Amino acid sequence: MDAAILGGLVDQWVWRCQMVVTEYQLGRPIDFKGEVESIVAQAEKQARLLDGDGLVLLVKVEDRLATSAHMARRRGLLRLDVVDPTNLVGRADALHVVAAAFGRAVDRLKPAAA
Repeated sequence: MDAAILGGLVDQWVWRCQMVVTEYQLGRPIDFKGEVESIVAQAEKQARLLDGDGLVLLVKVEDRLATSAHMARRRGLLRLDVVDPTNLVGRADALHVVAAAFGRAVDRLKPAAA
């Protein structure tokens, strides 16, 4: 698969995940666990259709989400003396949950790729 196409797919999945995390971060009444499971199931389904590139897709999404979580955590820790109205620590935690869910999808897809 062309790297630009794969990169575009990664961007789309990361964007979708970040939208759910933002809803959670803002305290909106959503079924966060259900939304995460749904997104990961859809991404895993697409990854299976992409054969070997599907595993790369899931790994890249997991990595981008983990990096975003790390960055949010660092921004939240830098501002310990200030009340965090944007709930950066909550965002970091939610991003870690989504990244871990993608990590489990990678583990499920690995035997199929071997």
